[in-house]
Amino acid sequence: MTIKEVKLERDQISKEKDDLSRQLADVTHSFEMEIKKRENIERSCLKHVEDIDKLKARITEYEKQIMALRRQNDELDTRVKTGEAKITTIENSLSSAQTEIRKITELNDKLQKEKQHMMR
Repeated sequence: MTIKEVKLERDQISKEKDDLSRQLADVTHSFEMEIKKRENIERSCLKHVEDIDKLKARITEYEKQIMALRRQNDELDTRVKTGEAKITTIENSLSSAQTEIRKITELNDKLQKEKQHMMR
């Protein structure tokens, strides 16, 4: 090998070394970017898991509130039905009392007429 060939080979090796160094830097940069992306995704996933847990807790609280409202609604329905039954009983008593008053009034009117008739 001549000196010229050795220099040429040295230059070629140097060029290949520079190319490989650039490629290594590019790969290293890409690798670092991927690591950052993965870390961001992991943080995002953790935040989503926390959000999901908070939403589950909220749903559980809403379900408890719904159950309490249903119980309260059932109690109110019972009170309304009891009130309606009492109203019906009172209305029936009122109707009976009105009928009895009408009969007594009619009887009183007859007695008054008979009394007036007897006094003449």
